[in-house]
Amino acid sequence: MNEFGNRNVMEPLEVIPMVGIGPFKLGMSKSEVEEIIECITPEISQLYNQMEYDSEHKLYFIEVTNPHDYPPDESDVVLTYDNIDVFRTKADDLVKLIDSKTPYTRDIDAELGFSFIFKDIQLALWRPSVMTEEMMNSVEFLTEFTPENQELEKRFFYFRTVAVAAPGYFNRT
Repeated sequence: MNEFGNRNVMEPLEVIPMVGIGPFKLGMSKSEVEEIIECITPEISQLYNQMEYDSEHKLYFIEVTNPHDYPPDESDVVLTYDNIDVFRTKADDLVKLIDSKTPYTRDIDAELGFSFIFKDIQLALWRPSVMTEEMMNSVEFLTEFTPENQELEKRFFYFRTVAVAAPGYFNRT
């Protein structure tokens, strides 16, 4: 194994708030990021859907997409935060675990269950839609959705993205 993701057995990519995700670290230059992109597998590089740089061209924000979002889920990529599988832990459970250590911003997006920002550690979690056990067991869900669509909707139990940012990023107005 090397630090860039060329692995025979996939090891978890760590989500470390205010530090980075996997081989990408906040504060890296564009050329350092590009060098890593050339070295990692396509399966890993395609997960990094958004990277932002500050005015000094240093990596300031990293967002990764859930590799298990669409069936069939054949990916063996695991992203962990504090030894918790970020994308295979139900969103509600993950938020409770992180919130027990550091609070998230109580705003309308969090209240609706879409987006949670933990400003103290500059960590964000997002999903485009919300699924709960109550919704899944409702008469409407069971009768109005085809079995295929019911399976697709289950992906919304989990977050679609996780992001880390440099200090102050989520404190901007």
